[in-house]
Amino acid sequence: MKKILVAVDGYAASMGAVKKAVELASLYDAELIAIRVEEEIVRHEYEKEEEGVVAGDSLHKISSRPLELIAEYAKQKNVMVTTLKDSGLIAGTILRHADELKVDFIVVGDSARKGLDRIHFGSVATSIVGKSNVPVIVVRDGMVDIADLTTLAKQFVGEEKQEPVIKPEFNQTRFNKNFKLSFSLLAIFAVFYFGAAMLTTAELAHIAILDVGGIPLSVLLGILVLLVGLGTTKTYLKKSSS
Repeated sequence: MKKILVAVDGYAASMGAVKKAVELASLYDAELIAIRVEEEIVRHEYEKEEEGVVAGDSLHKISSRPLELIAEYAKQKNVMVTTLKDSGLIAGTILRHADELKVDFIVVGDSARKGLDRIHFGSVATSIVGKSNVPVIVVRDGMVDIADLTTLAKQFVGEEKQEPVIKPEFNQTRFNKNFKLSFSLLAIFAVFYFGAAMLTTAELAHIAILDVGGIPLSVLLGILVLLVGLGTTKTYLKKSSS
């Protein structure tokens, strides 16, 4: 039985390769192996876009779960598929698995960049073609109609496990308790605050300048107001959470 290795990453170019690989596996009754390689090195976005790895362009992203997508698509086409996931340099990792699995040929997707741009940016597909020990089928972006894969991919959207959202219930008793507490603490703070403020009036100015341990009384009261404010806040937070 022949073995076909197809590289996937969830973008349009690789989805075209997926469809072509499934067709070939069905035609030749071959064993299909799908591999997804997560790159370890950091590259510029324009390099990723050229090689169709992680372009960051949602217009070309078909699925964030390509291995699950190809498994379901192959199942619908009555094709057996084995999925693999690895990390490393993309081209080298794909070629290593191709040699280890002794595949008969490789199917890869490729963007349609040509000429000097291709020379400048390079390509995973170009690297695989140049170094592979087996034939490589390159499927250019747009060469294969992937409308059915795009439709199927939508079934996977939102299926990721999500933590349940717990909405707190309104507790009237707790609300009343916290309201009374906050009002009481505010009243205590107001007494100290306005008491200190009264010392700034002309009538009580002679009291404000009284020396207490080398510090004017007005300054001491200001510090006291600050401490009372911090104390009431701490008390409220502690009591309201209990």
